[in-house]
Amino acid sequence: MRRKSGMKRTMLAMLAAGVLLAGSPSMVFATSTDQTNNSSQSSSTDTNSSNSNGSGSSSGNSSGSNSSGSSSSSSSSSGTGYIALGSTYVTPSVSAGQTVTLYIPIVNYNFCPLTNVVVTPIISNKVTEWPFESGGQNYTQTVPYMGAYSYYADVNATAAIVPFTFKVRDDVLTGFYPISFEVTYLPNGESTAQSKTSITAYVQCTGKAGSGRLEDNLAVSKPRLIVTGFETNPADVNAGDTFSITVHVKNTSETTAVSNVLFNLQSDSETTTTSSSGSSSSSSSSSGNSSSTTYAAFLPTSGSSSIYQSSIAPGQTVDLVLEMSARADLTQKPYVLNVNTTYDAAGKTDITDKASVSIPIWQKSKFDTGEESVTPGMLGVGESGSISFSIYNTGRTTLNNIWFRFRDENVTGDDVYVGTITSGSTGYVDASFVAEAPNDGTVHGIVDYEDDRGNVTTVEKEFAVNIEEGYSAYTEMPPENADDFETTPTFPTWAKILIILGIVAAAVIALVVTLRKVKEKKKEKELEDDITDEEDDLTENGEETSDVDVTTQKTKEEIETGAEGTADTANTGSGSEEGSPEDKTDQDGEHHA
Repeated sequence: MRRKSGMKRTMLAMLAAGVLLAGSPSMVFATSTDQTNNSSQSSSTDTNSSNSNGSGSSSGNSSGSNSSGSSSSSSSSSGTGYIALGSTYVTPSVSAGQTVTLYIPIVNYNFCPLTNVVVTPIISNKVTEWPFESGGQNYTQTVPYMGAYSYYADVNATAAIVPFTFKVRDDVLTGFYPISFEVTYLPNGESTAQSKTSITAYVQCTGKAGSGRLEDNLAVSKPRLIVTGFETNPADVNAGDTFSITVHVKNTSETTAVSNVLFNLQSDSETTTTSSSGSSSSSSSSSGNSSSTTYAAFLPTSGSSSIYQSSIAPGQTVDLVLEMSARADLTQKPYVLNVNTTYDAAGKTDITDKASVSIPIWQKSKFDTGEESVTPGMLGVGESGSISFSIYNTGRTTLNNIWFRFRDENVTGDDVYVGTITSGSTGYVDASFVAEAPNDGTVHGIVDYEDDRGNVTTVEKEFAVNIEEGYSAYTEMPPENADDFETTPTFPTWAKILIILGIVAAAVIALVVTLRKVKEKKKEKELEDDITDEEDDLTENGEETSDVDVTTQKTKEEIETGAEGTADTANTGSGSEEGSPEDKTDQDGEHHA
């Protein structure tokens, strides 16, 4: 399908750039080879004009020229756009008596779609005004629909191709004939608000021998100065840039020179309307509480937009070079630069001509990124992580086909498609990756996108991510809600054995201590019970208890006294078993007693 679509567009461009010659049947395609971005179109009320040689079309007042293409347009409607001849049209060469089919490319520069586009050639019976036979035929052609002008599309590729077949007059004069067409259309699909404009192309005719020259037979021999093309440096002009423009101007007369030529290059005035709420828009008038501001899209850096040329010889082309600056707040679209000319020729002074070129203005695409979020910031080989951040479109243009891609041999991850971000909007990147090898603490990635011209811009990004061999981000680092999880410490086998033995030993010791305490308490209990029983017995016997106590006390004293005496005898005796008679008598008496 893509191949068929490309072939179709190529055929349309070839048809738009050529003519079909019949009579000595042959097909001639005159294709413009200069394809530049300066696709200018005309905006002139004079239909006698010629366009550029492919670097851009222009308008001017001319009765005949040797230009490689031509166009002009005038419109009775108001608005920010216009209809013009496509710049792919190249002036064909035809001869008297031949039948020619012209394929007229019509371009819609309006910012709205058009319906019921009717194209009609403006025919004259005069040989000096119309090189074809009228034939009384109805040459009107209708284009049902034309899409709105878009920054993103090639206007010449989307041009409406309108064919017209004519037969060249036998008495045609030699020279360049302007061929004008009236175009009516309905903007925005309106049923009654019809708009009208005109476009002009050129045909180079060769008359029969002795037929004469077109220029010689004009009522007023007036040389024409036309703009044949222009270039800008740089080729793409961005809003806010300073650039130089070179305009090619040609004297189409083959016999008359022009002198005292004064060129004045001025851009069309632009109007911005600001409402009381603070919003602004382009408008031609203001009402209510709104205010309007008029400004020029381009201004000369030197302060002067005039260029003087002392003379231009017949057929000569001169280049006008002027440095200009574009306003920084210009909307991305083509802007018209008018080339106003005043000169003297053939005894006449202050002859005026006007031509115009259209300079496309672009806005620089730019974006910014928010703070990056990297999770985790440190991980081991084989572990996965994620990177997320925001993309803010801070420019005045739309960013298309935005991608984020990893460009790092130490990680692998899928590409993330963000899509399209309009001016002032935000996009988001959330990319996952797997660590493949240790790094130096940085992971590299890129963000690439296409601007309105299809140019791809790539921006490198760096992220702080440490990748280490043998490290694990998910075992060393506690979870976010550590209180909600039970963590079990990991111990070696020998430590586990020691812990078990310690627990068993502690249990045995505790058991032994407990049994001893129980045994001691049992003995104390028995002793207390015995004492209690003895006290109860003594209380019941009354006096006997007292006597027993006295006897018991005496018995204790005797025993103690006897023990003390025995000890003294053992310590003081002479070593014999029997003591002195007195001692023995005393002992016997005491014992008796």
